[in-house]
Amino acid sequence: MKQEIGKRKVGRYSRLPEGGVNIFAEVKAMRKAAEAGGTEIWNLSIGQPVGSALLIARFMNVLATMLDNEDVHGYQDNGAPGVTAFFKALRKSHIPIAKIANRISGAATILPSNTVREGIDLLSFLLGVMSIDTDKESQWAKECPDFAEEFVQHHVRIGLPDANVKYLPLPGTKPAFEYIILACRNSFGDNMEVMSMSEPGYPTPATMCEYLGIPHKTFPLTAENQFLPTDHLEVCDLMMMNYPNNPSGQIATLEFWYMICDFCEKNGIRLFNDAAYAKLAPEENVLLSEVAVDYPDLSWAESYSSSKMGCNLTGHRVGAVVGSTDFVGDIATIKGNCDSGFYAPAAVGVLAVLRYAPEKIKEYWQTFQRRQELFFGIATKYGMQPVVKPKSTFFNWWELPKKAFGVNIEDSKHFNELVISNTGLIGVHLHPECIRYAVVEDIETPEFIAAIESGFEKADVKY
Repeated sequence: MKQEIGKRKVGRYSRLPEGGVNIFAEVKAMRKAAEAGGTEIWNLSIGQPVGSALLIARFMNVLATMLDNEDVHGYQDNGAPGVTAFFKALRKSHIPIAKIANRISGAATILPSNTVREGIDLLSFLLGVMSIDTDKESQWAKECPDFAEEFVQHHVRIGLPDANVKYLPLPGTKPAFEYIILACRNSFGDNMEVMSMSEPGYPTPATMCEYLGIPHKTFPLTAENQFLPTDHLEVCDLMMMNYPNNPSGQIATLEFWYMICDFCEKNGIRLFNDAAYAKLAPEENVLLSEVAVDYPDLSWAESYSSSKMGCNLTGHRVGAVVGSTDFVGDIATIKGNCDSGFYAPAAVGVLAVLRYAPEKIKEYWQTFQRRQELFFGIATKYGMQPVVKPKSTFFNWWELPKKAFGVNIEDSKHFNELVISNTGLIGVHLHPECIRYAVVEDIETPEFIAAIESGFEKADVKY
């Protein structure tokens, strides 16, 4: 109950801005209603790779968890002392892979049989799939003096300079959006302006600006400019980009980044890029960090995440940011006052995937490419019109039809609700005039293909 005493409201009521409906909660409610009505569900919605993390990630995570070392289990803050301590201990132990396998096999008396079986499967994975040379096992245990720097270098294709560049580990990249905005707030004050790619796109930057009372604008992202809005650059205080892009799957080019970096450097704009999908992109994708290092007066930062590497590491909440020393230094100051870092064993598992199974990440990307082509072909066959054809990620982005199932469509939420209830195909209505689908599930099975075919045929969309 809310009351007013003078000019001050008292009582229990939300202090947040109006609106802010969680779209994914709406989608889950639609799914629940469809399931209750007996509709079989075919998930094409949330951007979370299915299944468990790769065995190598889980295995190294367990080893780190079992290590009797205070650094591994303590606060990580703005560093990763636990990751450094683990790989240092592993190197000193000189334990060969064969002995690790023997220990797993010898644990049959205290572990369930399926755990032992997975351990044996892991040995096969290590020695077979990855073709590990057991005479060079010391390479497995190379030390890790700086987790964030190594994590970043696994993403970029050039060697970043030692000078004027700073690295910072992150407990996932989502909370970093707030840190990045706050890292600019004091300099620009109440007149600070932010431009982002949140409409259509990942809504968190816009949401954080709303919560913080900071003016915010979005870039016009259309089929005409191919989600590369160089024709709509405005002077602001912080520019927040997202390439590879969610939801369009578009990638940044060398020419694009040169134009953006030139504009930001000349106008004193801080430039940030969310590169969470960097590992799910073709070779021609260009990262901000690969260009920004050539601009000595540019204040810039770029973040990377383990969540979207293809293998399911979404729950590990591990990432890192790199950038100019001034910008990342400010982010570190804010972060140091807001969180205490990630869980070190989770970061050990993530680094193990990047070190020892990079070809597996590439296989995931190739799988998503194949699924994208399959879904794109079926959807267009039955009349769906793409905004743009995806070049990266596992998302695809579609124009909203005017009619479906014989009725006029009000907006994307209405369309999504109709499709879910009538066919079980679940999308995400990120924008009123467009719908997003994701191919994280195995859509290549005969059953899933048939569901997509029959679903869009039944929808009978009209533009």
